[in-house]
This record gives sequence, C-alpha cells and structure tokens, in this order.
Amino acid sequence: MLGIHIAALIAAAIALAVLGGILVKRRVGPWLLLLSLVLLQLPMSAAAFDYVRVPIDGWVRAAVPDRETHTFLTLFYAPLLEEPAKLWPLLLPWVWRRLDRANAWSIGTALGLGFGLGEIAFLAERLASTPAVAALPWQRLSGFAAERAMVCVWHAAFTTLTVWAAARRPSLIPAALLGSAALHLVGNLPIYLAARNPLGWSAQVLEEALLVWVIVYTIAMALLLARLARRTPPHRDAREARPA
Repeated sequence: MLGIHIAALIAAAIALAVLGGILVKRRVGPWLLLLSLVLLQLPMSAAAFDYVRVPIDGWVRAAVPDRETHTFLTLFYAPLLEEPAKLWPLLLPWVWRRLDRANAWSIGTALGLGFGLGEIAFLAERLASTPAVAALPWQRLSGFAAERAMVCVWHAAFTTLTVWAAARRPSLIPAALLGSAALHLVGNLPIYLAARNPLGWSAQVLEEALLVWVIVYTIAMALLLARLARRTPPHRDAREARPA
C-alpha cells in the first residue's frame, strides 16, 4: 500500500471519528437512512469531476483561450458543481419524505461527510499516479491527511446549510444553495491567490499561510455547524416535525 493511501485512510478515519461520532451521539434520524446517505455520496466527487467538470472545462478552454482568464474561471467549478452534486439524494422520494426540521442537520452532515470521504479517495488515487507523490512515505503526507479531514467539516457545513433551509421551506433552497457555493468559494479563494502569489511570498510562507487559513476556516465552519445544530428543534416524529 502506498503512503498516499495510508494518509487517505488516516484522513477518512479522523473525519469518521469526528463527524460520524457526532451523528451517532445526536441520534437524530434513522441510522440506516444516514448510513445510506453517506454511502450514496461516496462516488459523487469523482462523478462530478469526470462527467461534469471535465466536459465543461473543455468547453471553457475552447471559448476562453486566455490562460489567466481560464484559470480564474476554474475557481468557480467546485462551488457551482459540487454543492448541487451533494444534494441529489434529496430528489429520492424516500429521502425527501423523511426530511424534517429535526433531522435536517443530521441529513446534511451525512451528505457532506459522504462527499468528503469520497473526495479523499478520489484525490488519493489521482496523486498515487504521480511518481513523486507515490514514492513518499505516509509520514511525509500528514499534511494531506489533516487537510482532507478538515475539508470534510467544510463539506458538512456547506451542505447542512442548504438542507437545513430546505427543511424549513423548499423555496429557500436556491438562496441557501448560492450561500453554500459562496462559502465554498471563500474557502478555496486563498488557494487560487497562493498560486498567483501577488505578494511574492516564499514557498514556505505560502505553505504556512495556507495551513493557517485551512485551520481558521475549519473552525469557522465547525461553528456554523454548531449554530445550525442549536437552531434545530428537539427530535419529534417526522410526521409531526414536517412543516406544512
């Protein structure tokens, strides 16, 4: 097993321990439903990239030959493509009928966790095809493991915001989805700026700055999740909790 695969397993274990542990502790919503949502989301990162992002990028490259403009536009790919991809299980009748104000937090977190876990596996496989990365021991890839585990919290927060709004009033979904995409964009923006390096920082300073940003933003998204959890009413039977 390559070092990148071990690092991916560590990241997945951390995310499962934290977010999965909270889901189990809250015990809001049928456990089989939440487990199903996590499993349904596992292939969505790869699917959104291979079957949606890659074709769209081909069209954008053809329409926008300027490299800098194209690079700037790619900044919007993940927010605009991944956030809807995480919500597709809500289209399933057996999921939508069970969504209510009491379990919206758990459902959103399960969807975000599943997507994040799938993204870990997807990125690990892509990196494993890079000889320089494939040769590294897992200890040298601890940064990858930590970052990916924290990004799972981001995904959970982004998705929970939209699901939380959907449980209150379906008409709020477009605005909440745009809000989730905006949060996603803010999270990724420093990565784009680091690649441009407008301040001329050294590689080490850039790496440290990005690490600080990931930690700070993870704390912010954890606080958002906590706030949404506090605004979730006590669990009741779905037929009672479902808004009219």
